[in-house]
Parts: sequence; structure tokens; C-alpha cells
Amino acid sequence: MIFPEDVSYKVYHTNFKKSDTIIIDNGTYEIKAGYKGDKLALKFLNCFYKDIDGFKFMSVKGKNKYTPFTHDMISGFHALEENFDQIFEYLDVQECNKLIITDSIYSPTKKDLLKFLFDVYHFKEIQIGVDAIYSGFHNNIYDGIIISLGNISICVYVVKNKKILDVYKINYGGKFALQYLTNILRYKFKESNKDYKNLLNYLKCAKDYDQEVFELINKMKVQDYKDSVCISSIEEDKCDDVPVDPEKRNRMIERLRNINRKTKIKEEIGDESTSEDNPSSESTIPDEEEHLSTINEEKETKEKRNMPGMYKIRLYQFNAKIQKIFKRLARSIEKNEEEYEKETNLSSWLTKKKLKYEKICREIELRDKLRKDSTNRKTYEFGLLLKTGELTSEEVEYKKKIKDAENLKIDEKLNVEKEDLLDLISNYDSNYILNTSTMFDLVTCKNLDKIIINIDLFRVAEVIFEPSLVGSDQMGLGEILEILFKSYKDITNVFITGGFSQIYGLKERLEFECKKYAYRNDIVIKMAENPVDDAFNGARFYEMFETYKYEDYLNGIYDS
Repeated sequence: MIFPEDVSYKVYHTNFKKSDTIIIDNGTYEIKAGYKGDKLALKFLNCFYKDIDGFKFMSVKGKNKYTPFTHDMISGFHALEENFDQIFEYLDVQECNKLIITDSIYSPTKKDLLKFLFDVYHFKEIQIGVDAIYSGFHNNIYDGIIISLGNISICVYVVKNKKILDVYKINYGGKFALQYLTNILRYKFKESNKDYKNLLNYLKCAKDYDQEVFELINKMKVQDYKDSVCISSIEEDKCDDVPVDPEKRNRMIERLRNINRKTKIKEEIGDESTSEDNPSSESTIPDEEEHLSTINEEKETKEKRNMPGMYKIRLYQFNAKIQKIFKRLARSIEKNEEEYEKETNLSSWLTKKKLKYEKICREIELRDKLRKDSTNRKTYEFGLLLKTGELTSEEVEYKKKIKDAENLKIDEKLNVEKEDLLDLISNYDSNYILNTSTMFDLVTCKNLDKIIINIDLFRVAEVIFEPSLVGSDQMGLGEILEILFKSYKDITNVFITGGFSQIYGLKERLEFECKKYAYRNDIVIKMAENPVDDAFNGARFYEMFETYKYEDYLNGIYDS
């Protein structure tokens, strides 16, 4: 299980058998609880939301989220207490005898956690262990390297004779991987409003990052998208239906009904008024002959006065009609010539279309560049727009170009023409757009009009081995393994656990890294049977972790 946030989450709970020891795997993403010797009884997100009705343990939009952790350190004990109360209520705990709980190794708030557990719940015995070690013990790994990939961080432990000899940590986990992937894709597909949470399940770990990315680009050039995740086209995403608020819709319908009702009333009133204002024709109509004669005289005087102007207007209208006919005729001739060339010499016709397409692309790029340069204070274009003195003919012409580039309606027409040409060319040469695309265009899917995700999935997983990809100067997992194999040459076991360890190809990559740095040929790489729940399943009282007693706490032994 990789860690998506704010998705529909189902709380897991089942029947249980009681014992004197409670086990709590206190993870930064999920908290799991049950009794020792029994299966997992309860599992839910290790956070809650405040609502008017009380505390909610499911995602509530617009409500404040409370979690016990700051990074992977317990700091919010009020939130931890609320979650523990839910656990103890469900497990029907009458008396708190023994507790096994997980926490990050060398946590600075370990004493505060002990004080909280003894003061609030009065446990008789408490052991604070490490989830990855418990998971390893459950899978019979007592010596070797244990790699735990979690929600917040990646920890590497060296265990020998049931003792922890060395610890390394990388501040990168499932949560930060999701943030990194989301930021990449939102910057890459600015016009899209997709939610990329579920893409964490498609992460891939490359055995050789540079080689596999190069092969992936070559596959894309021949339209092979087997190793890619295609979500949708950008246009489809733009046109996603926006949910309409039913209250707004009802108000709009009611407003339209009122308008129709008012117009009907006005029409009825208008009909009545005309019938009242116009009585019988016998009483109101004056002498018809005198009235008609005056109207005819007025028309004749107006026509005589406007004869020259009317002649010019008519002439202009006829001229405009003739010009339109000529343009229509020219377009028709050009179209027929194109059709003839298409039938007789398809390659020549297609070449012309491609040249026209490339010309439009260059023009769009130049217009876009001019717009950007005109807003940059360091450029010549910006200074030219502010220049108020005498301009040369070249400067006047260039200034017109800049002003023309600011007319976005022209760009809209050019983009429509470009898309139409591309569709037309693709009907006869399906690989044209891919063959003419640069590597940057392919990686960013600039010319594909689709949301295709592939290299990004490799890149997010590659941060585990190369943290410099996100600007971090800490060591990657490969460097840590190199140091450990130099220091502990007799290591034969490498164990992988944690919710973030379920990345496709991770085991193969670690095998490659171990063979590169190990001094032995018999290195065994093992994955946890259940990376999420094995920490709970393997939790027991072990000598390698200190056991704290309530009596000693009351006597002040743990104060120092």
C-alpha cells in the first residue's frame, strides 16, 4: 500500500481475542492495534477532523486535520490521546497491563511519550520498539540490513545478534513522493485539473535509470505506450463537466419563470391598451386623400436630396459583393488545384502541408516570444515600447509586430489552423508529429495533446537513490548500501519492508545495487510478506528494546 491522501478510506476492524498485552503500531499514516497472539483488530488513519458533531476519523472537506506527528516525531499528544481512546474503547480495555508500541528510533520525544502513557493510562509495562525490526523478526530476519520505506522517511538498519548496530535515514517517503509527483504533473500539464493521487500505485523503479528512460523515449517515437500511463487528452480534461449546485440551478429556473410571466403580462396589457386607444376608424381617421398626398411629397423631396449619396452607397455595395465573389472564386480554384495535386502527386501535396504547418508553428513561437520579451525590462522590445522620440522605419515596423503579437485572437486562429493541418497530415503520415518532435517535446508531451505519464513515474522513485533530483544533499540508498557493505562485509541478508516499498521494480534495483557494492556473492534480497501489517504481526517483547515499568516510573528512574 502506497500512501495517497484524502481518498475514500475504509476503517478496518474485525473480531478479536483478549490477552494481557496490547500492540499498537503507531505509524505516521495508519495506526494499527490489537491484542498479542491475535490477528490485527483495528486499523485507521492516524489523524482526525474536528466537526460540530464531534471528532471525525474520515476525511471531512474544509475541516481542520489533526495528527500526532510533526514529520515523524510525536508532538501532538492531544491527537494521540484521542486516537488511543478510540482504540481502547473498541478493544474493550478494562485494565491497562502491558503495551508494545512503535516509534521512530532515537525519537527526541520518547520520554514525553512514556510520561503520557504512564500518566494517562497507567500501563504496568511498556516497550517502545521499531516497526521495521518487528517486521523483520516476523519474516525470520534477525541479522542483516533492514530497509524500511515509510510514509515520511526511509530508514536503513543494520541488525546483528538481535542488536541494532547502525542506522541511516533519508527524509523522503510516500507523502513527499506524492507531493513531488503532483508538482511535476501540475507544472507539466498546466491546462489540466486532474487529481494525481492514485498514480503512486504506478511508480516504477528503474534498474538503470538513464538507459531505461532513453529506451522509453525511443518507444514513444514509434507510438509504443505500453510502459506509459495515459489518463486522457488535455481537451477532454478541459471540458470536464463542472458539477452544478442544485440550489443555484433552482434559483435560475425560478428567475426564468418570473421573466416569462412578466413578459406575458406585458403583452396582455399592450393588447388591451391598443384596443382602447384605437376606437372605430370612422371617428378618428382623417381625410385619406390629403394624408397620402403629403406623404408622397415628402418622399419625393427626400429622394431628390439624397440622390448622389445613395448612388455612392449602392456602388460601394456592388463593389464589395464583387470582391467577395472574387475571393470565393479564388478559394474555390485553390481548393480544386489542391485536390488535383493530391490525386496526381500526393507526396508533393503532403510536403506543402507540412511546410505550411511548420511555418505556422514558427509564427506562433515567434509571437509568443515577442509577448514575453515585451514584458521583460531587460530586453530591447520592452525599451522600444517605451521609446517616445523619433523612430526609424525599422523600429516602427518592429513595434507594429510587437503590438500585433499582443492580439491573442490571431493566435487563436493560428492554433485552430495548426490543429486542422496536423489532423490532416496525420491521416497520411501517422508518425509525422513524433518524428518532428524534439526530446523535450516528447518528455513534456507538448505535441501529443494527451496526458501521458511515464518518465515521471521513474523519476519520483529514482529520488530514493538520487535525492539530488529534488535538491537534497543527503545520501541516496545506493551510497548508504556502499558504506554498509564496506563496514559489514559479512552481511548476507537484505530485507525490505514498509508501505512505500511496494514500488514496481524496487527489489530488482536493490539486487543490482547490492551486487555492485557487496563483497559476497550470496546476498539474499527478501521482501516482507505483508509490508503494511507485518510490524504488528511481529511485535513481541524483545531484549533489544528496553522495557519500562510503572513502578520504576513512579520512583523517578526514567527522569534522567
